[in-house]
Amino acid sequence: VDEQVGKDIQLLDSIAEKQTQIFSEECKLFPADVQIQSLYPL
Repeated sequence: VDEQVGKDIQLLDSIAEKQTQIFSEECKLFPADVQIQSLYPL
């Protein structure tokens, strides 16, 4: 049972890491999106 829990924790850690990387990538793109919206208001 402990081995299964350890695997689940590793899986959650890897998923969280990927989400963090995606989030930081989106943050890099965010200023450009704001500039576009200020030029072309929706």
